[in-house]
Amino acid sequence: MLLEVFEWVDDQAFERAQQNPQALECWGGFESLWIDGGFGVERFPEAKLPWAQFASIA
Repeated sequence: MLLEVFEWVDDQAFERAQQNPQALECWGGFESLWIDGGFGVERFPEAKLPWAQFASIA
């Protein structure tokens, strides 16, 4: 499973990312992994914790 988590620096950061060619290229690479309706993250016990403790790959 791949879980992508973002912490935006301000309220407009997401909108700016939508216009950023590098961000769009990165996100485009994940499209083939998408399962319609979501990834089913609710299947993982960590997703039910207030501060989910998923292992970082970065």
